[in-house]
Amino acid sequence: MIPSGLNFRTARDERSTFNETRWYNAALMAGFCMRLSFLALIMLAACDPITKPANNAIETSEQSMASPIDEAKEDATLALRSLADPANSGDRSANVRMQEACYWVTQGASIKEAIDDTARGRLVKAAIGRNVAILKSLGCLTPNNLEKLRRGRSPIITRGFYAGKDAEVTPIVPVAAYPEFGNWLGNLEVMPITLNRRKGERMGVREISFLTTLRLAMRRVD
Repeated sequence: MIPSGLNFRTARDERSTFNETRWYNAALMAGFCMRLSFLALIMLAACDPITKPANNAIETSEQSMASPIDEAKEDATLALRSLADPANSGDRSANVRMQEACYWVTQGASIKEAIDDTARGRLVKAAIGRNVAILKSLGCLTPNNLEKLRRGRSPIITRGFYAGKDAEVTPIVPVAAYPEFGNWLGNLEVMPITLNRRKGERMGVREISFLTTLRLAMRRVD
């Protein structure tokens, strides 16, 4: 029989050899992975000069395509801001400025950015937005009508009962009775000429209520 001490040493030697082999294989694998990573970095560095110009070309192309649109919207907003400022009204009536303002909104002008958030400004914002919606419902945003609006002229209604009639800008609260609101864009509304003539200078429930709103806005300082 083989002495037990010899069996113990043989088993220990085998375990030691196994462990050394395992660590050696692990070290080889780690080295192989490092080499692969290094090769991958070299390949990425080699491809980078090719991909970067392509990406830059795509980004430049996208910017050039979006730029004219953004510039047009910015120009429209500046035009709307000028029209909404009472200090820039000059000799032009509020009605003409309202028609031009509606045109610039159809060209992408931002009502929110163009008009100050004051009591009077909020009335102007609401009036312009409301009038653009009325013009749309009356079919007054055709190319020919847009050209009329751009020049501050009354468009022709192309839809509904009043088709063929002018769509006029008229004050909600009559300016003849309350001339202090004659230059207020917030006091203006688009309606068919027939209805405007029928309405005349009468003060109904709506007009009386809106007069209170105008007076509050005049007194309030934001």
